[in-house]
Amino acid sequence: MWVGISTDEAQRMKPARVKYIVNTWPLIDRGVSRKDCIAWLKSHGWDAPKSSCIGCPFHSNNEWRALTKEEFEDACIVDEAIRRPTNGIIGQQFVHRSLIPLREVDFRTAEEAGQIDMFNNECEGMCGV
Repeated sequence: MWVGISTDEAQRMKPARVKYIVNTWPLIDRGVSRKDCIAWLKSHGWDAPKSSCIGCPFHSNNEWRALTKEEFEDACIVDEAIRRPTNGIIGQQFVHRSLIPLREVDFRTAEEAGQIDMFNNECEGMCGV
């Protein structure tokens, strides 16, 4: 089985879990990094989006917002499942960095939530501070 792991993530190389599959890593074998992959894709006119699992706990809020409704629902199902007491995990686990259930996270930007952008709006020096 060809596994698309690049040189900068070689620590992820693992043998297949079943005996009849033998994993190979063609990008590793050719010394190809993620940067090389992105450059190749762009040189052929393709976009190079970041790859990750739907429920990746390292998603930014923008990445969470970009999920389709179906993908977000799948992520919520995983998020809920990891908090069931029967799963053997001690303590509360969450997929979002806010440590609250994914369905309860407010994914609005600060501006959408009513926060004034003080740095892009030039100060007129009228407050006396």
